[in-house]
Amino acid sequence: MKTALRYALLLTFLSIFCLDASAARKRPRKRAKKNAAEAVAPDTVYIIKYVQPVDTAEVPQRPKFGERGCTDYSPEVRDSLLSGWYRRNVVASYDDFFDRYVSEDTTANGSDDATPDSVYARRLQQLVSPVQLPYNPIVRGYIARYTNPRYGTISRILGLSQYYFPLIEEELIKAGLPVELRALPIIESALNPTAVSRMGAAGLWQFMPSTGKLYGLEVNSLIDERYDPVLATRAACRYLKDMYAVFGDWMLAIASYNCGPGNVNKAIARSGGGKTFWEIYDYLPRETRGYVPAFIFLILNTHDFTGRTSGDRLPCVYLRDLDPDAAPSVVNSDILLECAPSELVQTFDIATDKAWSPALQYLDGEQDVFYVRPFQTAYEDVERMGAANYGRWTTLPYKLLGDDREAIAYAQPLILDNGTVYGVLGVELLESYMDTKLPWNELQNDHHGSYLLASTTSDLKGEVLDLHVTSNTGEQSVPLRNAKWELTLRRSNNYWYYMMDGRQQIASIRQISLYSRNAPFSGERWLLVGVVGKNDLFSFSQSMTKLMGLAVLLTMGIGLACAFLVSFGLAQPVAQLSKELVDAQEQRKAVPEFSRTGIRELDQLAESIVTLSTDNYKAAVAERNRIEHERDYDALTGLYSRQAFFRVCGELFEKPDTLRHAALMMTDLDNLKTINDTYGHDWGDIYLRQTAHSLRQNSPGGTVVARLSGDEFLLLFYGYETREALRADIKKLEENFAQSSAALPDGKGLCIRMSGGVAWYPEDALDLDTLKKYADFAMYEVKHSTKGEIREFDMERYRAGVYAMEQRSDFEKLIRERRVDYDFQPIVSAHDGHVVAYEALMRPQLPTLRSPLTVMQLASEMGRMYDIEKLTLFRACECYEELEAAGKLDADALIFVNSIASVSLSDEDWASYCEAHSATLPKLVVEITEEEEMNERELERKRDFLGSPGAFALDDYGSGYSNGNSLLTVAPKYVKVDIAIIRGIDTDADKQQFLKTLIDYARPRGIYVLAEGVETLSELRKVLEMGVDLLQGYCLARPATEPVAIDEKAAEVIAEVERQKAEQEEAWS
Repeated sequence: MKTALRYALLLTFLSIFCLDASAARKRPRKRAKKNAAEAVAPDTVYIIKYVQPVDTAEVPQRPKFGERGCTDYSPEVRDSLLSGWYRRNVVASYDDFFDRYVSEDTTANGSDDATPDSVYARRLQQLVSPVQLPYNPIVRGYIARYTNPRYGTISRILGLSQYYFPLIEEELIKAGLPVELRALPIIESALNPTAVSRMGAAGLWQFMPSTGKLYGLEVNSLIDERYDPVLATRAACRYLKDMYAVFGDWMLAIASYNCGPGNVNKAIARSGGGKTFWEIYDYLPRETRGYVPAFIFLILNTHDFTGRTSGDRLPCVYLRDLDPDAAPSVVNSDILLECAPSELVQTFDIATDKAWSPALQYLDGEQDVFYVRPFQTAYEDVERMGAANYGRWTTLPYKLLGDDREAIAYAQPLILDNGTVYGVLGVELLESYMDTKLPWNELQNDHHGSYLLASTTSDLKGEVLDLHVTSNTGEQSVPLRNAKWELTLRRSNNYWYYMMDGRQQIASIRQISLYSRNAPFSGERWLLVGVVGKNDLFSFSQSMTKLMGLAVLLTMGIGLACAFLVSFGLAQPVAQLSKELVDAQEQRKAVPEFSRTGIRELDQLAESIVTLSTDNYKAAVAERNRIEHERDYDALTGLYSRQAFFRVCGELFEKPDTLRHAALMMTDLDNLKTINDTYGHDWGDIYLRQTAHSLRQNSPGGTVVARLSGDEFLLLFYGYETREALRADIKKLEENFAQSSAALPDGKGLCIRMSGGVAWYPEDALDLDTLKKYADFAMYEVKHSTKGEIREFDMERYRAGVYAMEQRSDFEKLIRERRVDYDFQPIVSAHDGHVVAYEALMRPQLPTLRSPLTVMQLASEMGRMYDIEKLTLFRACECYEELEAAGKLDADALIFVNSIASVSLSDEDWASYCEAHSATLPKLVVEITEEEEMNERELERKRDFLGSPGAFALDDYGSGYSNGNSLLTVAPKYVKVDIAIIRGIDTDADKQQFLKTLIDYARPRGIYVLAEGVETLSELRKVLEMGVDLLQGYCLARPATEPVAIDEKAAEVIAEVERQKAEQEEAWS
């Protein structure tokens, strides 16, 4: 309910409640007396008897508080008495008012109220109330409405008031609020504690959820205290008290209860500072002033319109107000019924229009009529949305049957909780009414132009807009009618236009958001289009352009003439000033000097130039000094910045005689991060400033001190005769610095600890960058060991550390970039000397990693054994396949690849390997070194992945401690006897016995014995005589990127021994 209605109803109920209930009970006995006393009032209204006031001059006045007679009370007692007196007076007044005027229903007799205005004005005036109770035509209209029998709810409200008023009055009195505010729930909810508005306001006082929570009401899915009369009344008291504190007026506080304090403040500002409700009445929102939508219709239907036939009649209530901007009529004289059943016409007591009909007639072909589309869309939608989502504005004007007035309408379906669509509710706007709301003559001063209300389904970001005009005002009516209300806009640069009767019309569009994004009719975009002819729009600017052009030409002519005349008198002095200014620029004078010309204006100009140049020079110097200071000094510590330090020290290093013996010290604080994490960065900054102060205070004079970054500092000591003297000063600085401390937030002192490194000039280096690198190395040696001390640079440790870092860096590069190649050494058959296989030997391609052993050590230290295993397997096979494709390997030769016994590839990597090297997999022999720690699980994984074609080779056999166990664990197909056994075997009986035992063990089990490291012909002859199966070594062929042929001498020895064996076997046979 709107705020104006609140005030009107508040006054209405106060007026109604003033009807004398006791007079009604005494009516039979005093009828004649009553009629004589109240002849002006109707029978249904009873007037309070008016009592002439007693002459105040004869009655002694009660002394006021604070005057003589009350001085016996203390201030506290006076306040208590005043509050008690006020409450008793208010309660007694309204208790009497309720007993006398509310108990009896005054609407019972039902005749029109002919009570004079003076009676109601007098009744309101006699009420004792802090709330202003004015009487005016608006209040009178609502009094008439509520006392009219047709209103029908007053009886129920008066009955409910006897239940709810006591508890509301109790809370109002506790809060110190006027008891009259008990009438507000009547206006808000008709004293219905379960009432819910369409906007979601609920309860006796109609609180919105957010406002209710703000004032202490619990509102959630389980509890909603807005429905609790007592709690809601307390919250309303707090709200009204806050609003009264803001506005200082109860009427404005009640207004803010409806539309919010923001709208009340706006209305006060627009009214020019109105202080009362009635002064700002016209500036409040229409709904707050009691404005009710003027056009409304209701159509009932539950059937599919596709099954309707022409002539079907639909139940409908259709009201129309031809003058909606006029003040509402109390008796509804401004409303006409266009369509409604005759029973409702009689009940409403509203006049019918000339084309009235008892029902709405449905006609074929009206699928787009104002009520069909919303209903049908909701009816056919399987997934029911809220009714508001199906609401639609008609894009075509329509006329009711028998009526020649065009209108557009907004309609939305009525949907039950079970999803049944049972009708349409809507609002209409007459085209004639739209004309009054689209003042087209405001578009252009010459009253040319038009407003168009149109809809489109085109993309507003496109170049063309196809519009359907729904309503228009102004000059475009006839052309649009001829174009059947269809219009096409085109974009040109930054504006829209269309052609009409050969003239270009400029259009400005504003989109009107009517539908939510998911609504069925969201594709219908509504636009308000302002249209003015191009010539009309730019007529003023064109005329102004012509006028300005003429003015410019005239001004230029006059100016040229004046300039020609004045130039004779000014040319020489100006030329003189110009020459002096050019001379000053050529001589790079910051402030030029001018001679006097004798012309006051020119001399003043010269003085201004001198003054401006002086000021600019001073400002430039100051700005340059500021920039240089910010550049050269750290803002936090005041020490040199990094750039300034290196600039100053660079200049010193150009003067060796000045440096003499010098040292560069680099320091880093040990506990800054702890302070930042514990106390915050502000205390960390304090810690840094204290550190800088200690360094400055304890450093020898002339020392260059700078903050490098974060918690790092640089100090350059120079000009010393000897290194020992310099070392003594550094030691003293270290001792003094160890005694420095910084205060912490808890009041304790924290010792400033730093780690540092010192590099000497000229002993360690002669340039600043190298000294810094060495000092940095020495500092981080301390940081990573003891901390809290100053250490001198040591070249040997530096070289070792740098080389180790380079090796680690190269190792990462080797893994990342696969910087490794493989040489291949042939493995030869001991029977006929042909190549059986090739062993792939790793050759790293980085300067610090020349040995595979170094690579394996780094891999072990850095936990990268898996990466080496994967790289070896993939890269060795790639190199092998490249040589095989080039025809540089013997056909069917195997490839021996070294593998790590404790590591195997993941399933994913094995799958990738098998996919990439499926042709090489049957030729692969995996070498397991005997000295490595065996991991049986990983060996089994390798064996499973290799499958039946693959084989193991036990490498370096004889170098480990558990030879027999290795044979059993690996179960190899090949055993490679270690070079330590083969070297010198031709002269060592023990080694021969070892090899003989191995051959005796291996041959019955199908294990091939391979002698590797055969370097001499005598060793070759001996192992051949002992019966090995395969041979490998420098004596036969060296490893190479492209394998070479077997040495001829070695091949001859193999052939000779094989021939001798054949002869022996033949002799024995």
